Amino acid sequence: MWNLNAALVEETMLLALPVAVVTRRGLTWPAQLTVLILLRVPFHLYYGLGATVMVSVRMTGWLFVYQRTGSLWPLMPAHFTLNSLQTTCAFLPPGTGPLLGATALMLAAVTAFRWARQKP
Repeated sequence: MWNLNAALVEETMLLALPVAVVTRRGLTWPAQLTVLILLRVPFHLYYGLGATVMVSVRMTGWLFVYQRTGSLWPLMPAHFTLNSLQTTCAFLPPGTGPLLGATALMLAAVTAFRWARQKP
């Protein structure tokens, strides 16, 4: 239940609302990305120093998808899936976690590449 709640609340309050505000203020894409990273990193400090990298990579993809689709629904299941994978990897055989992460990263990269090639 926690994973679902985090996905719904984080994507609404830490993505949609800030993007709406910074877009209306006329900020550039890099400035929007910086705002999103600064807002989200404090919620993920329990990952340690890797939090900044993780959040930066995730927010780059999230911002791209959100601006491309204008919809939060693809991001909420993605967030839920990532949280679920992180939670369950502790109970899976060794080496499974990185394999699942690499698979999710490849799927995200292929999707981003295909979207980038499409005309808006």
